[in-house]
Amino acid sequence: MNTKKVGRLLLVDDEELNLESLSAFLSSSGYEIVTARNGREALDTFNAEAEQGEPFRIVLTDLRMPVMTGDQLIAQLLSRPDPPVILIQSVVGDVDRVIQFIKQGVYDYVIKPYGLDELLHRIRKAGEYDSLREVKKNLEREKELRLQQQLHWNFRKEQLLKRSQDKVDSTIIHNIKTSF
Repeated sequence: MNTKKVGRLLLVDDEELNLESLSAFLSSSGYEIVTARNGREALDTFNAEAEQGEPFRIVLTDLRMPVMTGDQLIAQLLSRPDPPVILIQSVVGDVDRVIQFIKQGVYDYVIKPYGLDELLHRIRKAGEYDSLREVKKNLEREKELRLQQQLHWNFRKEQLLKRSQDKVDSTIIHNIKTSF
């Protein structure tokens, strides 16, 4: 049993048995699992964690649920400025919907029934994807900071050159006045 936590995951499913068994399996694989029984509960949990500064980076959700469907949950999560990596677990009849979600930004899906090893592999890949996405975001921030610093340096250099030119102009004017 792996005791080191490799990531946090929000698991959303209205089927109690599926929720408990997946939660136990993923916990034993090193993930910290938080569960929700429908989209509304998941969204409330997601928002509460985000407000505490610890948003979920990976969400595994079913599509067909009461109260708030997986479709509605996914739409809410994808509308965020920094959405989590979303995986869908679905039945064969939902494939067309899943394809539409992937076009909108969902990372991956698994078709029920699926093997636990396959699911774990896809979750690990989702974690790697999230890490790469975070690296890209950090590189973009660094690039922006370097650009700002360069612009600031260029502005300061222009000011110094202008002052230097003003001093030279002043000296020339003074010399011309003195020679007359």
